[in-house]
Amino acid sequence: MNKLHHLIFIAFTCIIAIARAEEPTFDAIIKLVEAGKADELRGLIQKNPQAVSISNSNGLPLIHRAVMSDKTETVSILLEAGAKLDSVDGLRRTPLHVAAGWSTLAMVELLWKNGANPKATTERGDTPLDFANDNFYQDKKIEREKIKAFLTGKGVVMSEGEKERQQAIKEVEDSVASRPDKGPEPKQSALDGSVDLIKEYVIDWTKDPSPKFLEWSKASSLGDKWAVRAKFIYKNSAGVSRQDNRWFYIVGGKVVSSKPAE
Repeated sequence: MNKLHHLIFIAFTCIIAIARAEEPTFDAIIKLVEAGKADELRGLIQKNPQAVSISNSNGLPLIHRAVMSDKTETVSILLEAGAKLDSVDGLRRTPLHVAAGWSTLAMVELLWKNGANPKATTERGDTPLDFANDNFYQDKKIEREKIKAFLTGKGVVMSEGEKERQQAIKEVEDSVASRPDKGPEPKQSALDGSVDLIKEYVIDWTKDPSPKFLEWSKASSLGDKWAVRAKFIYKNSAGVSRQDNRWFYIVGGKVVSSKPAE
C-alpha cells in the first residue's frame, strides 16, 4: 500500500510539473511583445487567458512591463485579452504612468484611447504628466515633448472609454447609496422567538386583537432587508378562524411587506 501511495504521489507531482511547465512565463510573454510577434502572442494568450494578469517576482504587472516597449500592436493584444489599465504596481503606478515615463507617444495614446485615466495618481500623488516631466526617465526613444503636449492638451481629459468606466462605477455607487438602511436585526423574544413589531403588524392587518402565534423563524438578512417567518391563527371579520404562514420583511424597524411562505 505504501508503494502504491508513493507511485500516486510521484504521478501527481509529475502532472503538476508538466502543467506548470506549459504555463507561459512573464519573461516569455515580454519577449513576444518586444519582438512584435503578434500571431504567436495571440495564440499563447488564447491558450492561457489568465497570463495577461501575471506579475514578475518584484510584483510588476505584465501590462506595466509591456508598455515600456514601443510595440503597440502586441500591447493591443494584451488589452483585448483583458489586461487592466487601472491595475497598479507596488508604487501605485498605472500602465499610463509607465508609458509616459518610459515609452512613446503612440503607446500613451493607445492606452488613453482604451480608457487609461490621465488623472490617476501614485502613492506620492504623481500623475502620468508628472512622469513625462521627470527628466530622470529621459531616454532617446521617448518622445518627451510630444507626450507632455498630449497630456496637457487632448489627453488631459478622460477618454470616452474612461468616461464610460467612471459612469458605470458612479451608477453602482449611487445605487448602493440610494438603498434604504435596513437597520439593526429585529429583536426576538428569547422565550419563543416572537417579534413585537410583527405582532403589531398582524393585529393591524387582520383586525384581530389577539392572534395566536404558533411558530417563528430566526431573522435572516436578505440584502437590504430582514426576513422573519411567522405561523399564526387569527379570526377574520366573520369570526372564522384562519391559519396563515407568512414571511415578513423589515426595513429600518418597520414591516414593509409580507408574502405567504411556501
